[in-house]
Amino acid sequence: MSTENVQEAKVFTRKDYMTKVCSHSEYYTQFVTKAIKALVLSEFSISTLKVEIQKDRHLNTLPIKRWDSLADRVTLNRKFLNEVGEVNTPCSRVCTLKEAARQLTL
Repeated sequence: MSTENVQEAKVFTRKDYMTKVCSHSEYYTQFVTKAIKALVLSEFSISTLKVEIQKDRHLNTLPIKRWDSLADRVTLNRKFLNEVGEVNTPCSRVCTLKEAARQLTL
């Protein structure tokens, strides 16, 4: 897990996520870093994120093309992904970006 995340945090595997041991948010939170939050802020302002999250918690009101473009620039910790049984895909990167965006609105 990234040292930027709380070291005591529970680590969830892909199997945990698929069997509903953890929520989508809990699962993707473990991949969010300061760098990923900064990347989100390079594309969207906090005020925009707050408005859009009120419309749709999943942020699907923002064009997928913008998320996909950001996902191409995301670096996920491959060792950690492997440990939890996740694969570095556009989907996993977009889910991580959207989780970072939700955290930024808190």
